[in-house]
Amino acid sequence: MVLINQLIGNFGRFHYWLCFIVFMSKFGVAFHQMAIIFLAPPAHYTCPGTNATCCDNPVYDKSIFTRTIVTEWNLICKNDWLKDLTQTIFQFGVLSGSLLFGIASDRYGRKPTLIISVVIEIFAGIMSSFMPGYWSFTFVRMFVGFANGGIMIISFVIVMEYVGSAYRDVVSALFHVPFTTGHILLAAVGYLIRDYTYFQLFISLSNVFLLLYICILPETPRWLLVMNKTEQAVRLMEQVAKMLVYFLLIIQALPDFITLTIIR
Repeated sequence: MVLINQLIGNFGRFHYWLCFIVFMSKFGVAFHQMAIIFLAPPAHYTCPGTNATCCDNPVYDKSIFTRTIVTEWNLICKNDWLKDLTQTIFQFGVLSGSLLFGIASDRYGRKPTLIISVVIEIFAGIMSSFMPGYWSFTFVRMFVGFANGGIMIISFVIVMEYVGSAYRDVVSALFHVPFTTGHILLAAVGYLIRDYTYFQLFISLSNVFLLLYICILPETPRWLLVMNKTEQAVRLMEQVAKMLVYFLLIIQALPDFITLTIIR
């Protein structure tokens, strides 16, 4: 393991790049984790022709939110508990995904399992926005939670397996910054998009760029070494080391290039 730090360093330019692309996955996780606030906000309604607090055909106040899962499927009165159930089932998906994807990443690798998690998150999130009923919506959204659990676990492991031990405490703390930032950005999304179907669709489509992981995300050399894939690990570390050298050469040549451009 010392060889890894010798070749690519404890924390350098490559690590900045790796942290940047991996941290991006935390925004989608934050969006879906807290989406219930805007999917099922408190509903204000009246019962036509009566002063009753519960009725079969309530008239909802849509001045703030035009459509939510509460107004869509009348999750009020005796059905009020169902809006909490959908988040409970979502969190069950998160728990299951954390466990199963964690085991799968140990066996099949960090990169492929993270990519599968991202694909499930995107497509299950998009599907949930088109579900016609409460139970179908809740069931599909459980798979969003399942994928989120995998993304949270695997992305953290990838970063920790690349960063040297001297920097892991700092990086592990910074790992949660995009998660909190995602919560802040979600408030702006909820303010701009007041229909739950478009809201759910937007926060799901916003993660499509994570499919670039297929091309740009490397496997971790530590996992390759543990799986006795030493040659692949060495080749990977050599590629990373070359990337660092090329990047350094570009940075060093940049001032001369700018100077020549200005003279011309």
